[in-house]
Amino acid sequence: MPKFKGKYHIIKQSEKFRLFSNINTITDMTIIGSLKFEENHLLINSCQHLQHLVINTTIDDLELDIRLLSSKYHCHTLHYCSLCILKATTYWAMKVQSLIQSDKLFNNYILKLVGSNLYLWW
Repeated sequence: MPKFKGKYHIIKQSEKFRLFSNINTITDMTIIGSLKFEENHLLINSCQHLQHLVINTTIDDLELDIRLLSSKYHCHTLHYCSLCILKATTYWAMKVQSLIQSDKLFNNYILKLVGSNLYLWW
């Protein structure tokens, strides 16, 4: 996967990127490799019909990823209904729970840690 750091805004503004993001119909995406927030952001913005996302993020990018998904959901630009975070821990679940409640990111949601996977449905 190419590194997008510093180039994200240029890619997002390109005509080819806008055309791709407007015509693709991807609804389910699994990102197995550990990507940085900028890379997740680029992929999420390119899939406007996305409903189910599985990611392997870092604890440092966890809050940014959750906030990005919440903002896209509230702007009605994406149609998410579930997120699975791979290799999560109880601490990650508590951190996500606290973030959602303190910032009121989702009105109705379910958060559940199953093994090492953290699931969030809204």
